[in-house]
Amino acid sequence: MNFVADESVDRLIVERLRREGYQVSYVAELEPGMLDEAVLKGLTPARKAEIVALAIKEHLIELPRSFAVIMPGIFRIRRVSAM
Repeated sequence: MNFVADESVDRLIVERLRREGYQVSYVAELEPGMLDEAVLKGLTPARKAEIVALAIKEHLIELPRSFAVIMPGIFRIRRVSAM
């Protein structure tokens, strides 16, 4: 499996994934400061908007005080502890 890790991902995570045999392209090594649009290849802006809107509609009740990752076919949500 191949991954693209944005430059905000900790280097230790990238290194661990690589040790476990995954191919990881790390933006911090390739081109720091690269725009998200250049990193998120393959989907049109309209398709990205459609995916996000559908995920929000389907999971609206779960979203307050949560961290979510939205990708085609994947919606991951994690509750954030009160600060």
